[in-house]
Amino acid sequence: ASELLRDPRNGAVISAIIGGEDIVASKPSGQSSRYAINFGRKTLRDAELWPEVLKIVKERVLPHRETGKDHGPGNHGKKFWWQHVLRADPLYSAIDGLRRCLVMARVTNHNAVRIVPTGALFNEQVFVFAFDSYAAFSILQSTVHGLWSEENSTRQGVSIRYSVSKTFETFPFPEQWSNSGSLEDLGQAYDTLRSEDMARKDESITETYNRFHDPDEREPEFMK
Repeated sequence: ASELLRDPRNGAVISAIIGGEDIVASKPSGQSSRYAINFGRKTLRDAELWPEVLKIVKERVLPHRETGKDHGPGNHGKKFWWQHVLRADPLYSAIDGLRRCLVMARVTNHNAVRIVPTGALFNEQVFVFAFDSYAAFSILQSTVHGLWSEENSTRQGVSIRYSVSKTFETFPFPEQWSNSGSLEDLGQAYDTLRSEDMARKDESITETYNRFHDPDEREPEFMK
């Protein structure tokens, strides 16, 4: 990926991959070191504008696609061999035009929401919320939403397995929350402090919230 990205043009068809582990375990930015060639819904003629990248797909992906079944995803993979199969197009349409979005791991020990750029590919272990405001971040990162998640999500061991239908779609957002300047300011201040503390300690978000919920944690900077 780094070799291909030496040509800035290739950045349009190479995306970082963000998975659940990148959200909960990475230090401290939440960004992944994994990348994928991503032509999205581009036609083959459009994809040919990146010959160096398309050559890799033709050599490594096309032979596998040609062995696929002649129906369903297999048929789509044969016909559109340069594209991803089973793409989450509605997700990317929802965040199109946003500079950033909110993400949460599908399985997590804590109510931990992160703000990431929208140019990434998100795998099936990530929930993406099509919001770019700190007001939305304030609400989803709040204790209220955390308790709602614990009450309405299923469990995987000690971890919460977040549910769109049971948790997010039933959550009672405050009235006129999107116009709240105080929620916007609080969210930005909280995200800044949390990011600074994670960087200072070189901690993942899971490690940070383990300290957050530790009654013996009394470090002055962290107590802010």
